[in-house]
Amino acid sequence: MNTQVVPFSQLTTEQIALWGEMQQTNPELVSPYFTPEFAQHVARVRDDVEVALLREGSEVVGFFPFQRTMWGVAKPVGGRLSDYHGVIAREGLEFSPTKMLRDCKLSAFEFDHLVASQKAWKPFHADLKPSPTIDVSEGFESYLENRRADNARLMTDSLKKEDRLTRQVGPLTFEWNTTEDAVLQLLFQWKSAQYNATGVTDIFSFDWTRKLIENIWKQGNSPQFSGVMCTLRAADRVVAMHFCMRSGSTLHSWFPAYDVDAAKHSPGLVLLTQMARHANQHGVHRIDLGKGDEQYKRSYANSEAMVAEGIVESHPFRSVIRKGWTTTRDLVKNSPLAGPARAPVRWLRRMREWLSMK
Repeated sequence: MNTQVVPFSQLTTEQIALWGEMQQTNPELVSPYFTPEFAQHVARVRDDVEVALLREGSEVVGFFPFQRTMWGVAKPVGGRLSDYHGVIAREGLEFSPTKMLRDCKLSAFEFDHLVASQKAWKPFHADLKPSPTIDVSEGFESYLENRRADNARLMTDSLKKEDRLTRQVGPLTFEWNTTEDAVLQLLFQWKSAQYNATGVTDIFSFDWTRKLIENIWKQGNSPQFSGVMCTLRAADRVVAMHFCMRSGSTLHSWFPAYDVDAAKHSPGLVLLTQMARHANQHGVHRIDLGKGDEQYKRSYANSEAMVAEGIVESHPFRSVIRKGWTTTRDLVKNSPLAGPARAPVRWLRRMREWLSMK
């Protein structure tokens, strides 16, 4: 198998159509992150999006989109914004990740949301994590019965909180996809405040991330790819919103936010319940909540997809060096030096987060 690397902008119409067909027919790739439209939107706001075309002879059999860093390390398209990544191909494609990286002149590929079912990557998995999902394919009432049977109190209690929010704030209005620009700007405001309050890098302080979200939201309601802004109002006041991406019958949670002044009513959970209740009416059977062990995800989810964390090195020597560093780091973490080392490690982590968004 040979690999050809091109900027996304140089893909032909036929190649983009083939990418879309592979994504739509492979059940491993239902997430909107695997669509050519998502990569295209990122390429419109960044100039470092490339695509490896995997070829058998003259036939393209797979696509591997990535962003090339200044150190020759590949990261997923969208960087920290990517909740799924991998090779887009038909089921069962066999390929060598290390050879692919060498052909791309890449030193490594770091991943944290790699679709775990792709066998070629499995030797490079360092850890597996669940991405909790809400499956409402059998209807909301069936889903609700399942959650009650599992004693998922956080989810079932949200029904009571709907009533309390209505009584204490005002009548509730749910909208599946608002088109009001003021709601999007409010999302940016609330999320930035959340990031700053929790001490993590504010991803919306970068112009390209705001443009990306705006472009996806404004692109229109395509059945294969679109942005969806679900909102909840109480007495005409926005108390929660949830920006998602959709591909086919899958809706992926991306940026949930709520009014902290209404926090005691859990408006974010009330909104998520409304989304699950109305999903089937809009052709959505699955809501992916994204990787994470938050309590609300455990309570709402009745299924999950597995994603992998790890790294692929294009040359064995680099792998040996990295393993040596990892061993040393783990020894320090379990030694009396752990305390003094914590502050510089936190600084380095913040710096790495910031660089990952550049």
